[in-house]
Amino acid sequence: NATEYRHQVSKDYYSEKGWDHTSVDLNGLDRSVIHDLSKPKEEWVNQYPLITDHGTLEHIEGLQAQYDTLKNLHDWGVQDCVYIHILPCLDYQQDQYHNRECLSWVDHGFYSYSTHFWEKLIEECGYRKIYVGLDCTNLEVTRSYCTAVYIKAPGSKMMDMDSFCEIFKHNSYHKNGSPA
Repeated sequence: NATEYRHQVSKDYYSEKGWDHTSVDLNGLDRSVIHDLSKPKEEWVNQYPLITDHGTLEHIEGLQAQYDTLKNLHDWGVQDCVYIHILPCLDYQQDQYHNRECLSWVDHGFYSYSTHFWEKLIEECGYRKIYVGLDCTNLEVTRSYCTAVYIKAPGSKMMDMDSFCEIFKHNSYHKNGSPA
């Protein structure tokens, strides 16, 4: 229940739920490990059963860095790892819960993503889709998100860079007003 969420930092939420939680960020704030997610980290390969992205990927500049980050996340997850991405969206829908429109949220970070991006990435990589959609909140600033939840199924593999570029350029948006 979103009204029960009282934590300022996701790490606190997951820790309270019993997860041994590792936060990663370039700035080292909020007890995070300082690391550039677009850089490999061999000791993390096949280590994590749950990987969350509550608003990080949109801050990683450059197509190669986007690909490298998603490739690293793929490599760091164990088989059957659950991935959760909650990011700025390009999609639009009527918010049935608050009786208002959920608009795209393109002025945050470098990129916004569409549900089509996640659908295509999940299919191409052979992940098992749990959920992809646009979710609305009652927050005034961040009212809508593109959410993707999927599992690293047996045989899943990260797509090649050329395939990723094709999907990315048609299904995401750079804040300077051009397709990524």
